[in-house]
Amino acid sequence: PAAVITALIINILGARILLVSYAFLSSLSVYILWRAVVNSQVVIFLGFGTVYSMSIVTAYKTVQVCAANIYHTNLRATALGLHIGIFSRLGPIAGNVIYGELIDVDKGLPILLTASLLTLSGIAALILPKIYHHPENNPLLHKAILKLWEKCTSKKKALRSK
Repeated sequence: PAAVITALIINILGARILLVSYAFLSSLSVYILWRAVVNSQVVIFLGFGTVYSMSIVTAYKTVQVCAANIYHTNLRATALGLHIGIFSRLGPIAGNVIYGELIDVDKGLPILLTASLLTLSGIAALILPKIYHHPENNPLLHKAILKLWEKCTSKKKALRSK
């Protein structure tokens, strides 16, 4: 349900606005969570924990919906397979290892680092190009994708002929 609702909101508001707003909302909620933990305010912690979870899930679904629209039709399944199958599995593993190392240094460091990375991702989302739904409108991206596709298919044909 979250992907369908996110896709509808993207069509109404636009992906850039959604990504920026949820990145900044997540960043703000992480910072408030850190302050609530320091001051032992349980109600604020629970409330902003919910806001953080909602905004992270919606931002992730926005990235997934936009990633499907960035790639050309004949590359879409392969690109999303790499994105979801490999990178979405390696990120949590690396995150757990890095989190364990950072928590040894200081308890607040992973929380503040998360807040700063979410702020940076919101700023980066501000400069995203408008290529959603039609990669053919961006000739450089379209040529690069087709060139990569031709390179991959020519290697597969060469391996099959051997």
